[in-house]
Amino acid sequence: MELADAHISAQARLRELAALGVRRAWARLPGYNEADVATFLGLAVPVVVAAQRASITLTDAFLALALGRAPVGIDAGRLLADRVRGGVTPEEVYRRPFVTIWTALAAGTGYDDAVAAGLARAASSAEMDVQLASRAAMAAAQDADPQIRGYQRVADDDACAYCRMIDGAFVKRADAMALHNHCGCTLMPLTRPVDSTAIPDGVAVHPHGELGPLLADPSDKFTKL
Repeated sequence: MELADAHISAQARLRELAALGVRRAWARLPGYNEADVATFLGLAVPVVVAAQRASITLTDAFLALALGRAPVGIDAGRLLADRVRGGVTPEEVYRRPFVTIWTALAAGTGYDDAVAAGLARAASSAEMDVQLASRAAMAAAQDADPQIRGYQRVADDDACAYCRMIDGAFVKRADAMALHNHCGCTLMPLTRPVDSTAIPDGVAVHPHGELGPLLADPSDKFTKL
């Protein structure tokens, strides 16, 4: 799994850079009012989209190396528009951290804590967007390459307990790979199908209209956003 580990490390670096760009854009704002949203979008969204494009190219190259062939040449622009976040625009996604602040303030949360919550949501969204781009690239490659018969899930070294429980699981379709906030796992392409296994009792997969399948505790109350 040396190649998979290299892909995990490279993807982690892209997520770090995307989150860093978002944090720096956040820090440059004079405030967190409606008038500041456009400035933030202008600074943060290009950074996230660039990281997503890099993630797609990197994933295409990773699969090419794993399968001993040339990259399929994934159209990143089309993929980001059609298959990442169910078509929800980055502008909508990165306005939500401001809504988090306004909602928290209305509920009586202190200003600093509300702003910190908004920033945490923005940075987490950036990390998730990079991971979603990689998963979408694997699905697109599977559509284009009939020799990919599925994938094997590979957990990163810092994987959560849920990801460790399903490490090595067979994933028939890349877009069925369950994710969660700060997930760093990847998939290794398979050229022959393997026996699938049931999801362990200690973990659940929830369908999400925007993010696709999400990994969680079975007792968690699932919300859409």
